[in-house]
Amino acid sequence: MKSSGPTMQKIDATLQIDSGKIPYWRNRPIDTYDPSVTRAIIVIHGSRGNAEGYFHRINNIIPSTWKDRALVIAPHFQKKAQAQKGEFWWDGDWREGGASGGVSSFAVVDTLVARLRDGTFPNLMWVVIAGHSAGGQFTQRYAAFTDINLQPAPLAALVKFVPANPSSYVYLNEYRMSSDNTWVVPQRNGSGESYNQFEFGLDNLYDYAADRGAEWARSHLPVCRVELLAGTEDIVADSGFDDSCPAMWQGHTHVRVRHTAFAHRAPAIGMAAF
Repeated sequence: MKSSGPTMQKIDATLQIDSGKIPYWRNRPIDTYDPSVTRAIIVIHGSRGNAEGYFHRINNIIPSTWKDRALVIAPHFQKKAQAQKGEFWWDGDWREGGASGGVSSFAVVDTLVARLRDGTFPNLMWVVIAGHSAGGQFTQRYAAFTDINLQPAPLAALVKFVPANPSSYVYLNEYRMSSDNTWVVPQRNGSGESYNQFEFGLDNLYDYAADRGAEWARSHLPVCRVELLAGTEDIVADSGFDDSCPAMWQGHTHVRVRHTAFAHRAPAIGMAAF
């Protein structure tokens, strides 16, 4: 039966993963048959965990002609102190697929997508995973390690990943751009220490990413539909910017991080486009 309109509320009962639950916001039920839906947008919040705010930002800009066809979901990767009994939580590691509170944040989105493709939305075509800032970090790393675009479900390949304004990405090799705009392998001491560890590179993978492996990421990310976004005026490293040494090897502002990551496609360093 077609939904009569958006019902906006936090839900912690419909998405069950093993023994726990994940709260999220949505503009229509995900367990009610709805043939009108053709596109689903899963938006990932930033470091402050404002899932509700990100939900409203996306839901409010959907054109009126798309309102009946677009499903918006905003999962909440909450802190331990915020979690209700039986809910999963994360100790800051959700942006790289960590499982500190019992389940990987990447597995949560895998589960959401599988639920959307279980026949409840028979005309669903595109699934878009989008995130801003820390959510952008999640989105790009998730693209590298997930397999939602390789599932046997009809139209499974129609997945787009849209990371916007992240402070860092996961790089697929050890090269980074130096201050003179040449590609170098930083020395593993001083300012280069740990620059290629996960979540910035593919060394020392853990949880979901370790289960997939570095070679998976190297082969999978280049074939994904990924659109890197950065505001051209975002040239100030504010309090929300990651200024750790590994992150600074990728750029000193959000827009510089994006331009450097885009340049990292260069064939000269043996890396396909992402």
